[in-house]
Amino acid sequence: MNKLNIMILASIVAVTLSSNAFSGLKAINNVIVGASYFYGAFGTARNSADTVQYIGCWDYGNSARCFARNSASTAKSCSTTDPNHLAVIRGLVDSTYIYVNFNTTTGACTNVYSYNNSFWEPKQP
Repeated sequence: MNKLNIMILASIVAVTLSSNAFSGLKAINNVIVGASYFYGAFGTARNSADTVQYIGCWDYGNSARCFARNSASTAKSCSTTDPNHLAVIRGLVDSTYIYVNFNTTTGACTNVYSYNNSFWEPKQP
């Protein structure tokens, strides 16, 4: 199990164990931007009160660009032509949580993960 999966699993377990009921689990995941990665939930970014953060991907057909900006206005992006990444990007929905790694030298996405679950906050108007 890689570091990302361990972090996500730990977060889910912590939220679950802190709750008295197991139904209706809700998770809020603000946009986090690091040196070579970014992650967050679409709904949380859209619904945030700070009006600064965003996260997502643009699909250009044979290529795509993923991007994110956190509440402190730190922004990162990467591009990809990898068919596996494109397949993941084409499966993104309003309640998606994405995690993206990228090469800081080339600007190429190296991993694109998506997690679609009922506990991610959906986007509001």
